[in-house]
Amino acid sequence: MARWADPSSKTFIIEASGEVIGMATLYNFRYEYCEIGIKIGCKAMRGHGYATEAVELLVSYCFKNLDLKAVRGTTLAHNQRMQRVFEKCGFKQVGDDSIVSRFDNKRYAELFYERKRDS
Repeated sequence: MARWADPSSKTFIIEASGEVIGMATLYNFRYEYCEIGIKIGCKAMRGHGYATEAVELLVSYCFKNLDLKAVRGTTLAHNQRMQRVFEKCGFKQVGDDSIVSRFDNKRYAELFYERKRDS
């Protein structure tokens, strides 16, 4: 719940048919860009386009309302669903790295994506 109190981030609830199915956060605001994080909690609700719709809405919000020039996101290399979401929403892969997970202490490949505002 710390995300809700953090003034440096904006957290949104994702709903479908009146039910909460996930959340999305805009964070790390700096140099005319921010990062986006998204989670659809219930596995049965994944694969229905909700994440794509949420990312599209938030990108539009970032460009039109916040006047940002870019939105960035990351995902693990094995998360092909999120890679497709980013690609469908016009993001381009701009790099990769590896991280050690705080959950299982294993090393994973991480992919970096970015979408720039059209001039």
